[in-house]
Amino acid sequence: MKLYLGNNFSNSIAMFFKGCCLAFAFLLAANPKAIENKNDNLPEFNGISTLVLKEGVSIHPSNLLVRLKNSNDLPELKQLIEGKDIDFKKEFSFLPGLVLLEVNHTGINNNATAEIKKSLSEKLALLSEAQIIKYAEYDVIDRYTKTPTDSAYISEDLWGLNNTGQNGGSFDADIDAPEAWDLTTGSEDVIVVVMDSGLHVTHQDLKNQLWINEDEVPNNGRDDDGDGFVDNINGINPASNDGDLADPVGHGTHVAGTIGASANDGGGHVGIAWNVRLMGVKGGDYGISRSAQLAGIDFAIAEGATVVNCSFGGLNYSQTMFEAFAAGGDAGIIFSCASGNDGLDIDSVTFFPAGYDLECVISVAASDRRDELAYFSNYGFMGVDLAAPGVDIYSTTSSADDAYELQDGTSMAAPHVSGVLALMRSLQPSWGNLEIREQLLASVDVLDSLEGLVKTSGRLNAFSALDGMAIKIPDGNMEISISPPSGSMLLASADQEFFVTVIDGEPVQNATVIGIKDDGNNLYFNNDGDAPDVLRKDNIYSYYMKLPDEPRKMKVTLLVDSPGKKELIRVVNYEIVPVPLNDNFSDAIKLNNEGGLVEAFNNFATIEPGEQKHSLAENPTASLWWNWSPAKSGQAIVDLSGSDISGIVSIYYGPEMADLIELAANIPVDGKRESYVNFNAQRGKTYRIVVASQSASDLGYIRLRAEVGGIVDENPPYLAIKSPPNGLVTSEERIEILGNAVDPMPNASGVREVQVRVNGSFAVQAIGAEDWSIPLLLKNGINSIEIVAIDFSNNISKPTIMEIDYKAPDVPNDHFGNADHLNMQVFVADGKIDEFSLSQDVKNQDELHVEINGVALTKDGYALDNLSNRKITITKAPAKGSEVKVFYKNWLSEIVNTKKATKETNEPYHADNEGGSSVWWTFTAPFDGVLSVRTINTKVDTIMALYQGSRVGDLLLIQSNDDDESLKNLEGNPGLSRVDQALAKGTTVKIAVDGFGGLKGDLGVSSVFTAQEVYSLLIKSGENGSLKTPSLPFQNSKGNRFGLYAGDSEVEVIAVADEGYEFAGWSGSINSLDNPIRLVVTDDTDIKANFSPRSLSDDFESGGLARLPWSTDKSDGWFVQSQVSLDGEYALQSGSIGDGQVSEITVSIDSSNGKGSFYVKLDSELNWDKLTFLIDGRIIEQWSGQVEWNKYEFNLSDGSHRLTWRYQKDFANSIGTDSAWIDNIKLPLSLKASVGLVSSDNGHKVRVWGVRGHRYNVQVSDDLITWKPFDSVIIDADGITETELEIDTKDGAAYFRAVAP
Repeated sequence: MKLYLGNNFSNSIAMFFKGCCLAFAFLLAANPKAIENKNDNLPEFNGISTLVLKEGVSIHPSNLLVRLKNSNDLPELKQLIEGKDIDFKKEFSFLPGLVLLEVNHTGINNNATAEIKKSLSEKLALLSEAQIIKYAEYDVIDRYTKTPTDSAYISEDLWGLNNTGQNGGSFDADIDAPEAWDLTTGSEDVIVVVMDSGLHVTHQDLKNQLWINEDEVPNNGRDDDGDGFVDNINGINPASNDGDLADPVGHGTHVAGTIGASANDGGGHVGIAWNVRLMGVKGGDYGISRSAQLAGIDFAIAEGATVVNCSFGGLNYSQTMFEAFAAGGDAGIIFSCASGNDGLDIDSVTFFPAGYDLECVISVAASDRRDELAYFSNYGFMGVDLAAPGVDIYSTTSSADDAYELQDGTSMAAPHVSGVLALMRSLQPSWGNLEIREQLLASVDVLDSLEGLVKTSGRLNAFSALDGMAIKIPDGNMEISISPPSGSMLLASADQEFFVTVIDGEPVQNATVIGIKDDGNNLYFNNDGDAPDVLRKDNIYSYYMKLPDEPRKMKVTLLVDSPGKKELIRVVNYEIVPVPLNDNFSDAIKLNNEGGLVEAFNNFATIEPGEQKHSLAENPTASLWWNWSPAKSGQAIVDLSGSDISGIVSIYYGPEMADLIELAANIPVDGKRESYVNFNAQRGKTYRIVVASQSASDLGYIRLRAEVGGIVDENPPYLAIKSPPNGLVTSEERIEILGNAVDPMPNASGVREVQVRVNGSFAVQAIGAEDWSIPLLLKNGINSIEIVAIDFSNNISKPTIMEIDYKAPDVPNDHFGNADHLNMQVFVADGKIDEFSLSQDVKNQDELHVEINGVALTKDGYALDNLSNRKITITKAPAKGSEVKVFYKNWLSEIVNTKKATKETNEPYHADNEGGSSVWWTFTAPFDGVLSVRTINTKVDTIMALYQGSRVGDLLLIQSNDDDESLKNLEGNPGLSRVDQALAKGTTVKIAVDGFGGLKGDLGVSSVFTAQEVYSLLIKSGENGSLKTPSLPFQNSKGNRFGLYAGDSEVEVIAVADEGYEFAGWSGSINSLDNPIRLVVTDDTDIKANFSPRSLSDDFESGGLARLPWSTDKSDGWFVQSQVSLDGEYALQSGSIGDGQVSEITVSIDSSNGKGSFYVKLDSELNWDKLTFLIDGRIIEQWSGQVEWNKYEFNLSDGSHRLTWRYQKDFANSIGTDSAWIDNIKLPLSLKASVGLVSSDNGHKVRVWGVRGHRYNVQVSDDLITWKPFDSVIIDADGITETELEIDTKDGAAYFRAVAP
């Protein structure tokens, strides 16, 4: 067995040079004329033509590259070249000692090529002889080749880019990427946003492709450019308001690789648009919240992005998100959106954001390598624009810097379109979204297999899209843009203007545009230059109307006609809404005295003359007012959690606007504005609550909760499933799951959404929230479904896991129990006969394996009849009753007519097809080998599946097949099937063959069993984690799952830790900390994935102050006690102090950017005796009086901090127990470490300073490139530990570092 781990830097360099060599060799072999270019076709530099050496290599006429042995010798180099017509131009910081020099060919004519070449050669020789120089060489000009050298492209793993028919695909069922690359590979001016689960920014194929925020200083913990995000170098994380794009899911990283993985650099992948820049917008592990999407679109607009990939979605419409996507389109962004993986017709059930009716939104279905619609893909003749490759898509992933994997989904199809959009933007940056959209959709490869399933009936073609951009050619199919777009919210009674822009390659100026309203009235759009029309006889048609006074929905059917063009029909829908009733102070809406929850939109709200600048906002806009007279006194909260706007909220007291006194406001602290305010409410007083937006671009949904005694909602919701029951076995491929979700009181913010993840895929949003439902397309066998509810405060429920077993229809029959044997005949000897007739033609003994009572015969033990190829003679007649088994290498079954065949009760679908007339065979391996079974002698389109198990209702699927791709182009092929599987000796499998879609007729099978080494791979996931890949279809007697692989098979193994745990390494046949690992199976392998708890907290359950570096006074300091605690046995309590005294405890930590929290309880004199929480000496929060346990959260930036809890009494009086308690402290600790050398008995040891209690791996290197393990330490209580191993410094220079696993 071989173990392939992540490549180190030196391996990457080696692969780079190897790739360069391969590219050069390919260039010469494939294009001999490449070295015959005439000099007049070569570029010039400062008037001097490129030089061509005898070998045909082109070089810069003036530049030389020099590498110094020691970078400190740069002054000596400058002295060496002084006066020799050589100028120093540049030092390359990434490679110490590498410099660029320029030769001045003084006195030589620019056209004197031979003299220039001689001059350059002499200077090269001069430099090469210098002692300080490691090497000197020409500045070679590598000619461009648009065929990438990256391994995945060369090995044809990227079928979606270039399909040669590999792996059963159809020739040219691809996007024609190589042809497109001859036109452009993109532009660095084009920014593509990957709005997804994050980006693995250090991946070898992505790290050089990323957009870089030049206005931000990396890793200084500050928002240098004032855009609201700290250290956002390559994108943003809206949840943490920083640039942390870590991608634990790998979904976003996979998407990014398809769009723009780097090319020709020795990496494992190449993207569609090599030269564009990728920007990340990170969502969560389950999906991406609307607030994150809003922030992402806002940031994309601000930074000039023009393409956004959206490989996510759900079934709930959002007006806010519609308007956000529309605003993005107005700013020049075009969105490529996945259509969803539920197998639904989304003309009936719309999937968003792909379903937003906007010209800037492209809805993408998934196709497979045969140009068929993927079985899981949503479709819709009106709702889906086109298909793109989305099955078996190979791309980057986040588990390592050199990790790649195959994934399926419309999530993989959308980035193919994003990549092409980026190429289109590169060629024509001035084109608008309507022009881009029309060209993209007009350039698809129209396919019969997609007819009626997508709007264009076609699959993406990159070359056709680009090739048509040089000149706009009408094709008779018009595209229109509508303003305001369909789905917009319009103000009742307003004078509304409508505009329709019509193009067909070029502007259409002679169209007739008519709108038919839902009340039967016709709208005749003008193009005469009269208002609201701007320009006569252009391609923009206009109409003016006064909107209805009452709120309602309005539908308009647009008919667009033009001579010689196909009529276009488009239905647009609008929501007519009034001005908010509580727009003005005097019209404030009264809240219930008990408080509660209200919802509103401020889209058409205004700011009154004389209105205050609420919450210190510079330009508040669109304010709404409420009056509240609480039914009781106490600490009150007004919370905007769940609002789509970044709301401003202020609490006032006073009868008139001019007399208002501000009592509380969500004023920004350290640049962050909380979504809530607290204030001391008194029963019966009337408080004025105002909510406004910070800018006119931030309008929409408002969710306001007011409550006395309330706090920020920290309780996760919980959910229940009403139907179907967990463990359901169903013959229905499509099911609907129904359920309820509840956000528990008190302080409930309400259930915002329910996310559903099926079989580990990226989550989909269900329909509804508190009462929710979702239609699902099941896969054959067990479907694992994970469901979570998320409230408006972003609390996530505990996942509810259910399994649904999808099996075939309940049709009584017993074919499984009567399965025929393949490749085997069984005889019972009578003790006399030594001749046995064979059922198959046999050429020689190599095609037979004979056993008597389980003992194999050698070739001397039997003979093949010389006259017949269907008879053997056993040397010694077997004893009576002996079982003689004859195994055949090649086997042809008898032809079976399936007209009367049926399916059994609980029989599964085979190859994901319903079938209806299955027949069964069984096979037991006589030795290790590979079994190949295929259908023959039939006119039936067959399906086939291979299982392990003894009952039809309890089978383990090994693999299945519909069509044998190797026979796809065989003339007359009805759709034959084939499976190949490695099997160990004694393994029994069942093979089912059926007709596709219930077809029936004559059929047979041919099976070949070839001896080969086969090994098992058994992987245990241990506790607190699970195995992601590979699938382990077999099961042994102990219930352990394993896979069987032919010798030298490559397998990728990935383990996933449960929440609260982390991967701790592999044990067994392999001991490694890497995850994933790639194995080449050369032996039976038994490994276990181990996990350990992740702990960066103190719950004081140790009974003391041992977990963190606490500091407190011994006499009146804080102490751990067991009388009062949140949960568990212990909590931290303030010391016993008298009037005017202070009890204080501090902890000094190195933190990373993140959120900390603790629970607090207080029993003291209200307003006088107080608990104060400080960070670095600055007061963050105070409590006084009787406070029951509640959670407090705070933000910490990267760096060292001192946290202080101070309980202080005033000069007199005590109430209650006069104490404060804290419990369950969680901190975003940094695991940074420092190292140094200290003397020891036999040399030196490495001393490590780090976080106590944590393990660090000490590594050693002699070149700062290749690092090797040296030792491992666990930091002592004082924060310092030394290695056990010693260093002999006489061995030469070495470098050491400490790494937290």
